[in-house]
Amino acid sequence: MKQKITFLFLLLMSCSGLVFGQTMVDDFESGSGGLVANLGGITTAVVANPNPSGINTTANCLEVKRTDTQWWVIAGVNVTPDLAISDTETKYLSMMVHFPAQPDLGIRFDAQDDVSNGAKSVRPLNVYTTPNKWQELVFEIKDEQTATAFTHGTLFRLSIHPDMGYENDPVGKVLDAAGTKAGYIDQIQIL
Repeated sequence: MKQKITFLFLLLMSCSGLVFGQTMVDDFESGSGGLVANLGGITTAVVANPNPSGINTTANCLEVKRTDTQWWVIAGVNVTPDLAISDTETKYLSMMVHFPAQPDLGIRFDAQDDVSNGAKSVRPLNVYTTPNKWQELVFEIKDEQTATAFTHGTLFRLSIHPDMGYENDPVGKVLDAAGTKAGYIDQIQIL
């Protein structure tokens, strides 16, 4: 009996990599190769991790800063290779974030190619609650916030709204238009 339980455990563990596989979109360790055109008043740069502790001890991450007050500023990250997702699959995007306060983050998954930005935003399933510390946020990959599936067939890029400023506490934008406050994003993965 013990051998059967051990075999079953090993079988389940070996299959879990297939069922719960992860695809790294960008960990920013090799520079800014995955960054694509930003939109609106935002700057992005790959920088040294400002707090290499806790759940994110990597060397580098993506820094985002505002240069304008637009809510919709977008940081573009390419998905390479493009990822085919059927409308019967449920996939998630996980990323580490580090902000000075709770940001109102969103991602557009509905871009039709590597250069367009998409139109509809999806917010994370969980809320950032640890200012000035790394926290993992998880987004369901779908057409828009109220959708139940991803029907576009292929995920080409991520258009990240790092600081929309509507559904956060305190209300308002976390990053200032002068670019003196920064937010950080790292370890972007598809689950």
